[in-house]
Amino acid sequence: MRVAVIDLGTNTFNLIIAEAEDRQIKILYSEKISVKLGKGGIGRNIILPDAFDRGLTALNAHNQVIRNFKAEKIIALGTSALRTAENANDFVSTVKEKFNIDVEIISGIREASLIYHGVLQTLENQQNNFLILDIGGGSNEFIIANGQEMLWKESFKLGMARLIDKFKPSDPITLAEIYEMEKYFDKELKPLFDELSKTEICSLVGAEGAFESLYNMVQYSDTQNFHPKNGNKSKSLDIQGLLRLHEKLIKSTSLERMKMKGLEPYRVDMIIPATIFINYIIRQLKTESVQVSPYSMKEGAAWEVLFGQ
Repeated sequence: MRVAVIDLGTNTFNLIIAEAEDRQIKILYSEKISVKLGKGGIGRNIILPDAFDRGLTALNAHNQVIRNFKAEKIIALGTSALRTAENANDFVSTVKEKFNIDVEIISGIREASLIYHGVLQTLENQQNNFLILDIGGGSNEFIIANGQEMLWKESFKLGMARLIDKFKPSDPITLAEIYEMEKYFDKELKPLFDELSKTEICSLVGAEGAFESLYNMVQYSDTQNFHPKNGNKSKSLDIQGLLRLHEKLIKSTSLERMKMKGLEPYRVDMIIPATIFINYIIRQLKTESVQVSPYSMKEGAAWEVLFGQ
């Protein structure tokens, strides 16, 4: 079977087309389109008209690709921005009318489960417990797990678009603004820290997105001839390199970030709260191991469909 999965995220609408191959998914096509569905309205729980239109334009492009690949099944999953938008049903019904695509708005817990199944495909020999973090525009998902099972999972409304909307950081961000963000994390992430106090974690696993951007940026900084490669295995992120990059990013302006190698233009603003959040979590965990998985929710959804789980 050939399956298409669309992840209707708060910042990007992501598409993969996949088939089964030796009990693993084989990615035939992958594309991300910047939509910024939550821009201007996420704090008011609404999708604004221009964001609504950007979403439809992206789905039109994805739908053309799906038809060209003759996918036999289409899975379209709405996440945080659609979970909270008062006009989400209007968007879903318009997508059905225009493209005959059924969008399922899933819970944060369901999203976390799919992230686990996506990430797990990229890890090798994971007997010990690890913490998965998926950073989104509207929410962040945490999963405590090992190679056999999920031990705990939760979704927090701490996505990068929400943080920007709430804190409206300066350009460049100030130390006082970073301090306020981290105080907010202390309060909002208490359920996570309560669970972590009961469980020994050997590593942090970042699910694609901002983690991949940071990995690529570190590689560009440290390696003259770095070329990003697509793959289906996780990569080790150098923590010292990440710390150096973090210091550079928080001192940078958006114009300076536009010129940084490895950073996609649509992440120029979002990468600041992302690097602050990731470094905050690394400090809390006191971990020296960070893995970056190229897979996340959409790959987990494809795996679930193709292997009947």
